[in-house]
Amino acid sequence: MMSFNFLFAIQHRLCTFVFSFHCFMMCRRRQVRNVYIRCGHAVNLPEIYIRCEESNCKFSLFHPASCKAPACLRTCWQYHRYPEQYSPHIDSCCPTCSSHQQSRSY
Repeated sequence: MMSFNFLFAIQHRLCTFVFSFHCFMMCRRRQVRNVYIRCGHAVNLPEIYIRCEESNCKFSLFHPASCKAPACLRTCWQYHRYPEQYSPHIDSCCPTCSSHQQSRSY
């Protein structure tokens, strides 16, 4: 028979994982910086705002208009997290260098 402490520890870890995953999926910003290996240049893409479909996210289009303070402050996600940041390394030249190489070849 499992002890109470063991079951509590498993439940706590599962809740922490679910909460962490759930927070990640809320409305957020995404920043992408493409790094081109062949020329060494980097290009920042325009920031993207990703909307979630959660009713308990204050910024979501699915957040009910009837949800107001003070209850909303207790039950709904109230702030944006740091933006997701991606920096893919692409094995080619950047668009500018690629266009210069193509114009030289003609």
